[in-house]
Amino acid sequence: MIKEKLEEGAKKLKITLSDSMIEKFEIYQKELLEWNKRMSLISSRDESRVVERHFLDSLESIKFIPEGAKILDIGSGAGFPGIPIKIVRNDIHVDLLEPKLKKFTFLNHLVETLELSVGIYEERVEYFSSDNSENRDIYDIIFSRSVGNLKWFTKAVIPILLPDGKIITYKGSRFWDEFNEIYNWKILHREARNFCEGTIVVLKRSKK
Repeated sequence: MIKEKLEEGAKKLKITLSDSMIEKFEIYQKELLEWNKRMSLISSRDESRVVERHFLDSLESIKFIPEGAKILDIGSGAGFPGIPIKIVRNDIHVDLLEPKLKKFTFLNHLVETLELSVGIYEERVEYFSSDNSENRDIYDIIFSRSVGNLKWFTKAVIPILLPDGKIITYKGSRFWDEFNEIYNWKILHREARNFCEGTIVVLKRSKK
């Protein structure tokens, strides 16, 4: 069943999934549902809709990611959208940022089980971005599916986003209210999500 759902959704997104990718998604769903019995990773209402609401919804952003990009998924939770994107796009570098220990533990287990090369950090974004060490990572794209207020978020990520970098975020009905509160950012793209309510928004800093 999951194979058919994935292939049907991927076709809608114009994405080709190999057998090995589908196998990883099958393992992902199995591990997610098993761990969800012990901790709250996703809503119980979503357990029967993991493919649509989490896997395919995450993959909608792939078309905005250039080859070889370095991306950071903030507040990754159960790995969305970072891990589904990494499964399909092995050419990119993916880091996950998750401050909650239980979810951080799940992400480490999942990445090891799926044999993915993914960095995982147990930290809040404001502390992660305030690290002034020379080895601090800087990203082409910063993702968040569950970001808080845009004003806070855009301010928090500036230190770790390249000057020409982009933010990709999933927003609901309050997007315009939030967008009107931020300055020196422009909308590169905004479109309705295919598998969930709301929109996908791509933002970039505008030149002063």
